[in-house]
Amino acid sequence: MSYVVGIDGGGTKTTCLFNKPGSFSYPGSDSAFIVTGEGTNPQSVGFKTMKERLRRLLSNGLSTFNITAGDISAVSCGIAGLGSSQDIKHTEKIIKEIFLELDFSENLFLSVHSDSFIALYGAIPEDKEEGILVISGTGSNSLGIINSGEFFRSGGWGHFLGDEGSGYQIGMHALQHLTKAFDKRGAPTLLTEKILNFMNWDHLMEVRNFVYQHKADKKEIAAFAKLVIEASEERDEVAVRILKKAAEELVLHVESLHLQSGDFHKDTPVMTAGSIFENSAVVMNYFQQQIHSRDLGVISPARSTPVYGACLLAEQLLKDNRKVR
Repeated sequence: MSYVVGIDGGGTKTTCLFNKPGSFSYPGSDSAFIVTGEGTNPQSVGFKTMKERLRRLLSNGLSTFNITAGDISAVSCGIAGLGSSQDIKHTEKIIKEIFLELDFSENLFLSVHSDSFIALYGAIPEDKEEGILVISGTGSNSLGIINSGEFFRSGGWGHFLGDEGSGYQIGMHALQHLTKAFDKRGAPTLLTEKILNFMNWDHLMEVRNFVYQHKADKKEIAAFAKLVIEASEERDEVAVRILKKAAEELVLHVESLHLQSGDFHKDTPVMTAGSIFENSAVVMNYFQQQIHSRDLGVISPARSTPVYGACLLAEQLLKDNRKVR
C-alpha cells in the first residue's frame, strides 16, 4: 500500500500527515493519520535539531499507524525559516539522510518548500489552480500562483525591512501613538491605559527602556496587537486608524502581485490566514471591501490547512514524476 506524506514545519509545532494518494482525508477527520511534534524552523533551533525532530516525527508516524517505511512513495515538506535556495538544498540533503536512516525507498520523491508555499497550496479552492494567500500574524507576507504554475510573492522581508500589516507593525504603531499622546502631539487613546496595565508599568516612560534597553523582540511587540484590537472594539479612533492602516498595507500586497503578473484578475480567489485576520473585524472588513472595490479578486475561504497542501504537493510529485518547487 502506498502513502504520501505532508509535513508542516513551524516555529513552535510540526505536523505530519500520512495519506493515501487520490483519497485524501482532511486534517481533523477521523481517517486522517496525523502526528505532531516540536518546531523545526532551522533558524530558531538549528539544522541539527531540525533533523532530530523530523526523524523522530516520521518514525513516530510510521509506528503509530503501522506503516512500513518502504510504502512511502512521496514526501513534501514546508519548513519555516527556509529563506534561500541554499537553505532549501541543505534541508533536502538532511531529509534524504533521514530517509536512509529509516529505510525509506530509494525511489521516493521529495520536495522541500517554504511553509508559506504549502499554506498557499492548501488554501486554493478545489476547483481552481490559481489563487492568492495573504498572511498576517506576527509577521506578514503574500503569495500567489497562476494557472501555469508560476509562483509570485510579496512581502516577507522581516520586521526591520517590512512586515507591513502584521501584528508586529500594529504593535509598534500602538507604542508610537502612545508617545504622541503623552507629548500631546496626538489624540488621547485607550491604548495608553491598556498597555500600561498589560505591562504593569507605573509610568509611560518605561516604554523607552522596554524598546531600547530590554530590546523587545518581534513577538513582544506583536503582543500589543491584541490590545489594539480590543480598543478598536471599544471604538477607540486611534486603534481603528492603526488597524485600517494595517489592512491597507495588506491590500497593497495583493496589488503588488497583480503588478507582478497580469494573469491575476478580478475573479482570482483571495484567501487570508493568520491571527490578525482571524481576530480583527476592522482589518478583515476593510480588506474585503478594498479587494472587491479595486477588482483584485474574490474573497474565498481557505480549502484546508498547510499540511494538507503539503500532501497535495506530494501527490503531484507522483503524477509528474519530478520534483516541484
